[in-house]
Amino acid sequence: MMDAAVLEITCASPCDDWATGSSFIPSGVEVHWLSGAAFLFVGALLVVEALAGRVWYRGYAGRLIWPAAVIAVGIGSLISAYLGPTDKAAHALLGISLVVGGLFEGGYRVGRVQRGTGDVFVISALILGGLLIGPMHFQGSTIGSFSTQIHLLLGLTGFAMAGIRIIQRSHPSSALVAGSFGVLMVALAFQLLLIPGEHH
Repeated sequence: MMDAAVLEITCASPCDDWATGSSFIPSGVEVHWLSGAAFLFVGALLVVEALAGRVWYRGYAGRLIWPAAVIAVGIGSLISAYLGPTDKAAHALLGISLVVGGLFEGGYRVGRVQRGTGDVFVISALILGGLLIGPMHFQGSTIGSFSTQIHLLLGLTGFAMAGIRIIQRSHPSSALVAGSFGVLMVALAFQLLLIPGEHH
């Protein structure tokens, strides 16, 4: 009897969703966690890409994994802007900048966009993302709260990634520089995964 009651309580919400066939709509923080999982995967791939060198770029799949993931996370941010009760403008701008940056990065990787043009949009997206995630996203919030500190750290990581991307322009074949970008991506992923559940 007790086991049945516990099962009913723990399954009340998710089991009802599956039983009735209703669609599961992720909350804003769950979109952050999904984005963090995607960035963790892609960040690890970027480190492997840096170590593998030119071998990685022989096929289109290897070239486009990174920009495709950026576009996917941008779409996730747009979904968060649509579904979330707060910070709609910040999430929408962040999503648009990530989608545009991902498209130009993909264009550069398949040879349809020049490096300089791609860098302008990718670096701009990283800087804008750092501003939106960091100081603009939590303007007026308590600086001592864990959630605020995580968002500020996310912003700083975005700025650092933009700096690495600028360095890559003068050292395009450096495995160390490329690997540093991947390491920062992994750090960004863990920061997203650490955002507390009561954030939204």
